[in-house]
Amino acid sequence: MNTENGTNTIPQNAHTTSVDLVVPFSDIDGMNIVHHANYACYLERARVAWIEAHDQPYQVYIAQGNHFAVSHLEMHYHQPARFADKLCVTAWLQWVHGASLQIAYALHRNETLLLTAITQHVFVDQNGKPRRIPKDRRESLIRFATETAPTEQCERSL
Repeated sequence: MNTENGTNTIPQNAHTTSVDLVVPFSDIDGMNIVHHANYACYLERARVAWIEAHDQPYQVYIAQGNHFAVSHLEMHYHQPARFADKLCVTAWLQWVHGASLQIAYALHRNETLLLTAITQHVFVDQNGKPRRIPKDRRESLIRFATETAPTEQCERSL
């Protein structure tokens, strides 16, 4: 996915989940556009919906004392969103590794691409200690990945 120049295309093999939302007034900054920090919340909505649609409800992870903690967030703004805009955030899984995964996003207003993003997550226990994603969950998730995990992110110590 090219997130820098707006030529984002969702991979044809992507298993996507989309979340619709309307920008509330409370998300607007002094320039009358969505404050940049609020986009991370929009991505989180789509990410949790993707996990629920393609894996299991996130509440199951929480009940087991686990989380997917954000370890990296990269957003590229193409155009601003404004109060009352109807937005669609689409998420898909790019890769899964032993204790981490990466999700990509495209945020649109109608057909206009406003934002592209990626988030990387580390699987952690309730104390924040990294753990390997359980084998059954990892194997289930890998089926939906559009790419293989990068080899330079070796997690042998986990």
